[in-house]
Amino acid sequence: MYSLLIVDDERVERNGLELLVRRLALPLMCEQAENGEIALRMLEQKHYDLLLTDIKMPFMDGLTLAREVRRLYPGIVVVILSAYGDFEKAQQAIQAQVFRYLLKPVGTEEFKNVIELCIRDIEVVRREASERERLTGKLDRYRRKEAQLRSAVNETDDASSLKMQLEHMLSEDASPEGKTDNPVIQRVLAIIRDEYMNDIGLDAMADRVNLTSGYLSSLFRQQLGQSYIKYLNNYRLDVAARLLVQTEDRVSDIAEQVGLPGESYFISLFRQSFGMTPRNYRNRMGRR
Repeated sequence: MYSLLIVDDERVERNGLELLVRRLALPLMCEQAENGEIALRMLEQKHYDLLLTDIKMPFMDGLTLAREVRRLYPGIVVVILSAYGDFEKAQQAIQAQVFRYLLKPVGTEEFKNVIELCIRDIEVVRREASERERLTGKLDRYRRKEAQLRSAVNETDDASSLKMQLEHMLSEDASPEGKTDNPVIQRVLAIIRDEYMNDIGLDAMADRVNLTSGYLSSLFRQQLGQSYIKYLNNYRLDVAARLLVQTEDRVSDIAEQVGLPGESYFISLFRQSFGMTPRNYRNRMGRR
């Protein structure tokens, strides 16, 4: 299922498009906005896969809205609704910004064909985002190993102990990445990616996916080879590690941002995972 925001100052037009979506049984959940300014406020609060906007509207016209969406939310697929008189203007915008368009009055077959093309666009966006997520996760894991190895080298003169730690790290790197085809676990992982900063403990997540916490815990471990809480905290710590390097935010603020409030607790978890405190990690990775 995909999310669609319909933007048009005419209520009849908005309702007509939503009715057409239902009549064609397209996999879209629809919401409406009556102008571009309202649409941008809605986009600040919620993610949408697809934006369908008229050109002529008060306060902010559709082309301005489309350009703002392209700038702020490049993953959203944009469709411009154009009256015949605006067709050339819309075409120029489309060529420059890679929008799709529909000519008013909208024909049923044309609407269906364009939306199906948009869904393909959305799938491409999702695959690219998934690949970026995978590569970022891999980079974060290597950074963690680097930090752990540096800490081990600095903290021990025992060659045999150092060798054992190194072998353990290498064996972890050789193990396959956590992947799953289970749709429930895929949904859980998507929620973690989007809401890691929120209170999504095991019980809360179980409620979200309509399972008991015991069953979800067992299923998660079976699919990914680790507990739900360990995965969630490691994800949060990976995000925190990036923020430590990329920003100058205080450690306590970063702990809050990633959903691990309480500086002492955050530092303890970070040290367990990376082998050093957040401040030491920031210093060694290049930001003083």
